[in-house]
Amino acid sequence: MLEALDAYRSQRQRDMADVLAMAPARAGIEAFFRMVVEDIRDPAQGSGCMSINHAVEMAPHDDEIRRRTESDFQSIEQALTSAIRRGKEDGSVTSSRSSVDLAKLLIVTFSGLQVLTRSGIDRTRVDEGLSLVLTLLD
Repeated sequence: MLEALDAYRSQRQRDMADVLAMAPARAGIEAFFRMVVEDIRDPAQGSGCMSINHAVEMAPHDDEIRRRTESDFQSIEQALTSAIRRGKEDGSVTSSRSSVDLAKLLIVTFSGLQVLTRSGIDRTRVDEGLSLVLTLLD
């Protein structure tokens, strides 16, 4: 089971890095979140994000799973921090908040979007909520 989780995590890290590398940086950040939502909506993806599923269902009872999911969230937060910094440099992110603080807000959004989308909340509501969250970058 851990091998499957690790393979999944590695692939998702590569996917995230590819999307967040887009220019301007804000476009990459938005594309990343839209990709997350669309992947969850895709029936071919099964039952959502394996890392989120493990974080919610298994991490409270399994130290090794908890370490892996904490590592995932830290990696995502670091990648978002870097993308936000690039956005500040290229002018596509104009918020006066620190890049680290914005990334912390977005990592909470990352998990929440996945849970809401997986629970079947109306598509428009999720999309509107994501659009509002992205205004934090302004």
